[in-house]
Amino acid sequence: MNLEQKITQLQDQFDFKEPNIGHFNRFEKRLQNKQPKKRKWKRYSLIASVVLLLLVIGWNTFSKNENTSVVPEFQQSQMYFATVIKEELKKVESQKTSDNRQIINDALLQMDNLEKEFKKLQKDLKTTQNKKAIIYAMLDNYQQRIKILQNLLSTLENYKQLKKHTYEVQNS
Repeated sequence: MNLEQKITQLQDQFDFKEPNIGHFNRFEKRLQNKQPKKRKWKRYSLIASVVLLLLVIGWNTFSKNENTSVVPEFQQSQMYFATVIKEELKKVESQKTSDNRQIINDALLQMDNLEKEFKKLQKDLKTTQNKKAIIYAMLDNYQQRIKILQNLLSTLENYKQLKKHTYEVQNS
């Protein structure tokens, strides 16, 4: 018996039923719900790393002419880091509640200390011959501030989840 005859004989046994109405919509909704949330801080860290790499490559040019003012790459990095810090601070402020105020204030105190250190580095940059080391310290200062804010946001998210879980357990 050939394949065509076999299919013709078994044709009535094939499943030709359509799924229930809305099946595909429910399936698509489940798929969308299971998509992992993307973390923006990973993207910022990657961008910061690329900027830092470009700065390291550009230092060769800078070291040849140390008497000039701050190189354009550093100025661009400075603007980038300042923008990232500003955005992260907005996120922190939007999550501020009476419950987490102390955690946020502690982190902002650390940020103030780093800001004071940064201003000192800016003064040193104007007076020192080794501008390269000062600029690296300034970049490190920016990265420390971003890391503090990212850790704070992560802590706030964990605190929110813990609080939500505790509320659900108490009400069940």
